[in-house]
Amino acid sequence: MESDLIASVQGYFNSASGAALALSVKMASMFISLLLFAGLIFVIYRISVLNKALVETEEFFTAPPVRIPKFSEKWESIRARAESDNPSDYKVAILEADAILDDVLERAGFYGETLGEKLKNTEKGQLANMEALWAAHRYRNAIAHDMDVNVSPADARQIIEIYERTLEDLEAI
Repeated sequence: MESDLIASVQGYFNSASGAALALSVKMASMFISLLLFAGLIFVIYRISVLNKALVETEEFFTAPPVRIPKFSEKWESIRARAESDNPSDYKVAILEADAILDDVLERAGFYGETLGEKLKNTEKGQLANMEALWAAHRYRNAIAHDMDVNVSPADARQIIEIYERTLEDLEAI
């Protein structure tokens, strides 16, 4: 009985209608195989794209932080000038404090040619005491452009404290 069934199936596929069905099945399976192969290629491509994105994300999160050099020694000499009895030392202290802040902001990735431009390009909240910092920088500009500006010891200490708070926030001193 089993051999009759096998002979019957072989006879069907040897006939014209059976051969057409076999050809249709072969064509359909080739089409499905091509679709599956194309899908496999697409999946491999997407995995490579996702892997690249994952590597970039990992590099971002594992990158070492921006290293800002410590200016502690330089800052001590600025504080000493601000505490001296010589009014010209007050001016030098303010000018140097402003220059250090400009350098630190440059190294931290703030953009602009001058400290004023860096402050203008700063997003709200990046620096805690922006208004005071602007006032200190304007005071510095007045000193730099008019050497006849008189700087009191109290003004010098106040301006230096503003720079000091910002540099401490940036972990530069």
